[in-house]
Amino acid sequence: MKILSQPDAPLEFTPSDKHSDLFSGSLIMPPCTEGIRWQVMKESAAPAQE
Repeated sequence: MKILSQPDAPLEFTPSDKHSDLFSGSLIMPPCTEGIRWQVMKESAAPAQE
């Protein structure tokens, strides 16, 4: 498990390419609420191995 070092540490998990696509849709589990805006990053990222 990686311990986050700073309050803004979640930025460590974002890909270097910040481009994304936006999609309108719904939640994928009940109650399947509509009107959800999905933001999908074009590049994936993973935590570094320690």
